[in-house]
Amino acid sequence: MEKTVLNIIIFLAFGLNSLAVQQDKPNVVFILSDDQAYNDYGFMGHEHIKTPAIDKLASESLTYTRGYVSTSVCSPSLATMLTGLYPHEHKTTGNDPAPNSLQKRDAWFEAIEACPSLPRLLGEAGYRSHQSGKLWQGHYERMGFTEGMTTSGRHGGEGLKIGRETMEPIYDFV
Repeated sequence: MEKTVLNIIIFLAFGLNSLAVQQDKPNVVFILSDDQAYNDYGFMGHEHIKTPAIDKLASESLTYTRGYVSTSVCSPSLATMLTGLYPHEHKTTGNDPAPNSLQKRDAWFEAIEACPSLPRLLGEAGYRSHQSGKLWQGHYERMGFTEGMTTSGRHGGEGLKIGRETMEPIYDFV
């Protein structure tokens, strides 16, 4: 695998349970790369960055090329993408609860756990899901993932090893 592809942080990978493969349900792979512009891929027209594996995947897939969030901060943006809700609805309005606010980290976690999320909805449909990379909510289960690397911390913990040290957890899951 090319080094540029390894440098991409793969955040989410959803797939069918390998023990109960169902022909009527497609595999779903959601890749969210961190700290890159939309055009930092070959398939998006970058003239110097070469991403042949991602380019091939994009040519065989549905690619969303216009996405917007209502805040430019990591944690609320991710929560919005996973829940489909605005920050004032999922209560994640910053990377941490606001200083001196009545809302503390536990209340923040409870609010996000009560929201519908893509991993939870896919889980209800019989899918398994895997989280790696950044996750500000401290544990992958809070967002509804069935498996994951982030189990503590405020930023990503073990999940941050993806693309920096290893891709093995992704390979093992898929």
